Amino acid sequence: MKEIIVSAPGKIILHGEHSVVYGRSAIACSLNNRTYLKLSHTKDERVSLVFPDIDLTQSWSLEELNSIQLPKSCEILNPKPPTEDVIKQLKKIAGIGATEINNTASIVFLYIYLALCKNRKQGIELKVKSELPIGAGLGSSAGFSVCLSSAFLIFTGNVSAPGSDNIWKSDDLELINKWAFMGETLNHGTPSGIDNSIATYGRAIKLKSGTVHKLDKIPNLRILLINTKIPRCTKDLVAGVRRKYEMYEDIITPVLNSMEAIVSRCEAVFSDMTGNHGDVTSCYKKLQDLIDMNHDLLRFLGVSHQSLESVCKTCHQYGLHCKLTGAGGGGCAFCLITPETTEEILETVETELKKQNFECWETSVGGNGVMCHDPACGTFSSIPDFLKTT
Repeated sequence: MKEIIVSAPGKIILHGEHSVVYGRSAIACSLNNRTYLKLSHTKDERVSLVFPDIDLTQSWSLEELNSIQLPKSCEILNPKPPTEDVIKQLKKIAGIGATEINNTASIVFLYIYLALCKNRKQGIELKVKSELPIGAGLGSSAGFSVCLSSAFLIFTGNVSAPGSDNIWKSDDLELINKWAFMGETLNHGTPSGIDNSIATYGRAIKLKSGTVHKLDKIPNLRILLINTKIPRCTKDLVAGVRRKYEMYEDIITPVLNSMEAIVSRCEAVFSDMTGNHGDVTSCYKKLQDLIDMNHDLLRFLGVSHQSLESVCKTCHQYGLHCKLTGAGGGGCAFCLITPETTEEILETVETELKKQNFECWETSVGGNGVMCHDPACGTFSSIPDFLKTT
């Protein structure tokens, strides 16, 4: 196999952000915006990474990479996070990038490569292209880790590339997810596992107390995704909610319980929509109500932001329903597009949001997880042109 092309979706949290920290449930879905990666053989004895979205181009000699010693406890079927000593070595050969995102991407790449491909004699080049805004809380880092893991595992023969139906063996998906989680630990320290699980399995999952459950009953919902472009610190926002909880536990606990009830109601509506048990208009009305209530509760917890309120206000002016997604404090929001939403209204809302310097694009949720794209089958046409070039 001269080249391997894979992709993985982004993610969006529909309901349950922040309350999931306190043992309640959260629902996350895959986004129909993906990260793509192409692995190609080269004639030189070098390993190269090209990631234009973050202005990252790096190359290392095979001799340099093969000199790094990984712990013997690091097994392909049982991945372990790198030791502090290994991280120091990785940082040294990764060098100092222009941004922290560059540095982390290089270290994640190097660790997964070394753990899975060390002592290879042939050079390779990896090109990466993402349709997701980087660092906006939409799972771009997890998509990168899943693409790296799946490509390297196929490259080394540890998993089998799926056929034209893109159906993977369950054990192969599990192994890809394990390695992607290692990448996420290097990115975020103690990740929940929700981002890499969505990027691997796609569709939708429910997370509660660290346990991930795949949701089979998920309608193909259209949304308008809005990026406020306001940077936020997830750690600080989580800590702020924690302070309120510790000071006003008797007040905050009912809010968290209400968020849990919203997740349950949302799951029930999804079941009605996929089982044709409910009136479509009624189901969308319930989803709109849940979106409004959840955003109000998140605002009550203090994790909204002036930019997010401006987004919601603009959407509400045109009869659309919107909420923040993720940690809040800026970042992204999403707006539900119903069958009754006209293209004229959508265009007007997008124009108004862009006037406020927000980015927005239409997409859908609940699509495929990791995919392998073969030029011989139809999935090749969806590859960004940047990756089609040799």
